[in-house]
Amino acid sequence: MPWFMEGIARGEFEVVNPYSRKATRIPATTPPVHTIVFWSKNFGPFIDGGYGPRLQKMGYHLFFQFTITSEDRV
Repeated sequence: MPWFMEGIARGEFEVVNPYSRKATRIPATTPPVHTIVFWSKNFGPFIDGGYGPRLQKMGYHLFFQFTITSEDRV
């Protein structure tokens, strides 16, 4: 999460297109960003790090997508 919070602090993320290798800067400020979606099987580090309240204080809305997998092989 430190790299993510650093991008939030900078106000942007640099994303490299895997095909053209062209870098694009994506804004990460409110506005234009309204909601940040997190998708994980383990939100423990997010919760333990106190990232949710910090992001909410900055004005972001948060949405969580949980992945649930069976321990048994299918």
